[in-house]
Amino acid sequence: MVTLEAVAKRPHTNDLFELFPDLPWTRPGATDERARILRQVDETRARAAVNIQRQKAASERVRENLSARRRR
Repeated sequence: MVTLEAVAKRPHTNDLFELFPDLPWTRPGATDERARILRQVDETRARAAVNIQRQKAASERVRENLSARRRR
């Protein structure tokens, strides 16, 4: 009897460059460029997360101010 642990699934990936790292149409510097772009994506995501938190805090302050005005 085969258990589920014995038939572990391999992680799914759609990244063709990861599946086939030596594709003939890739440029030699493509991995450096790709790493630079991925770094930029990570930096943008980090900035976006900070901006989202700042916007949520500002929205909450506005809600508190409006609810305080309604109580008067």
